[in-house]
Amino acid sequence: MIPAGVILGVTGGLLSRSEPHWLGIIIVPFVGYFIYLMFTTYYTIKEEELHIRCGFYRLCIPIADIKKIQKTHSIINAPALSFNRIEIIYSHSKSVLISPKNKKEFIQTLLAKNEQITSLHP
Repeated sequence: MIPAGVILGVTGGLLSRSEPHWLGIIIVPFVGYFIYLMFTTYYTIKEEELHIRCGFYRLCIPIADIKKIQKTHSIINAPALSFNRIEIIYSHSKSVLISPKNKKEFIQTLLAKNEQITSLHP
């Protein structure tokens, strides 16, 4: 919440002082989209599925298909709000990078539902 306010405040301040006001037409939608992503990114563990949502992106992974969980700091585009991420490898070599707030608890919940998952995260 605070970073979004800071981004809006700084952007608004810069736009009000700059001469080409048309820059606001370009910058404001991007700032709005990032704020939208902040409020719509979450991960839900249901009975047999992991649901991932980030803006318009949605993915549902059967927990039984998850093979491995490992720590990563990859900067590859992903449904994650942080670069302190975990990689979930599932099916036959598919993967997704996510950044749950409490990684340890998140991983423990997945491991409790599928003991076959290899976890490379402390």
